[in-house]
Formats: sequence, structure tokens, C-alpha cells
Amino acid sequence: MNANKAAGIGGSKGVLPTRSSPRKYGFVMANISKSMEGGGRDKNQLIETKERCEAEGLDMTIDEIFNSVVPPKSGYVQGFGHGPKPMSRALRLNEQRRKEVEDRAKSAKERNEELTKQIEELRARQDRIEDSLFQRIR
Repeated sequence: MNANKAAGIGGSKGVLPTRSSPRKYGFVMANISKSMEGGGRDKNQLIETKERCEAEGLDMTIDEIFNSVVPPKSGYVQGFGHGPKPMSRALRLNEQRRKEVEDRAKSAKERNEELTKQIEELRARQDRIEDSLFQRIR
């Protein structure tokens, strides 16, 4: 049996759709074929992971399933060019900082909304007090 068919990659029944580009899909397919030659462990893990995702109703693409079994490696794949490159330390730090800044901006926005609501409530309260004072004066 073909390794791709056993893993449910190919044919029309039981195929999880890929959301990646054709080039990335080709790279994944090349890695699947390459990893399947080395032994059956990765192949069995790929099949088990795919079946578990289907049983649990998880919506994972072929790429996500494959990357969970065989992590992407940098390097050149003949016919497909260079594969994914590892993220440098500087890029990881920048990504972490970006996430922190986004979180701070989100919390600042929420705090701003709270304060705006409090200001509106205080203004309404002040208007009611002023109205009652004007009515007493008359």
C-alpha cells in the first residue's frame, strides 16, 4: 500500500484539506515520502495522529498533522527549494515583545473603556444633583 494512501493523503475519501500553498504542499509531500523511507515509526504515528484527529473532530490540515509528527527541518529539498528556516533568537525576541505590546495595548484599551464608562456615570450623577439643587432654589 502506498504510504500516502495509508496516511489518507491522496484519493478523495478521508482527506483533510490543506490550506497551504501548492509549493508548501509539495514540500510536505516530499518530506512525507522522505520520512517514510527511513522507517515505519513516522508513518504509523502519522496515521494514528490523523485517525485521532478525525475521531476527536479536530480540524487539522495535513501540514499540521505532519508537522506534529515530523517537525520541519531547514534545508534544501530537490525540486522544491529551501525548506523552512529556524527562527533566529532576535526574531523570537521580537515576536515575544510584539505579543507583550499587543497584550498591554489590549489591557490599556479595556481600562480606557472602563474609565470612560465611569466618567459618563459621574456626569449623569452630577447632572441629577444639579437638577435637584435648581429645583430646590426655585
